[in-house]
Amino acid sequence: MNFRKLAEDAGLEEEEFVDLVKVFADVAISDLDRLKAAVAEGVAADMVEAAHSIKGSAVNFGFEDLRDLARQIEMNAREGILEGAADQVRLLEENIRLMVEKLDVWRLHR
Repeated sequence: MNFRKLAEDAGLEEEEFVDLVKVFADVAISDLDRLKAAVAEGVAADMVEAAHSIKGSAVNFGFEDLRDLARQIEMNAREGILEGAADQVRLLEENIRLMVEKLDVWRLHR
């Protein structure tokens, strides 16, 4: 994840972009918690809502992998396909965790 390039694409300074990404990460983690609860309870409507939120925010930041994962979860839940959702959510969680780690590394080198 190249924050400098993503910032340029967004028309922002790198530090501004990273500050916004931190906010995104906090919200995405909250949405992820809601998504995991919805999967555990088998509530497709809540899965759609949480995945849609992650997808929409990811689009704004250029995080295509996160967007694609969240979109797949959202689409499946809309169609009532809950099989495999837990695995998809684990993959989404791993991608969010990696993004947070990259934020931490970026901050360490500033």
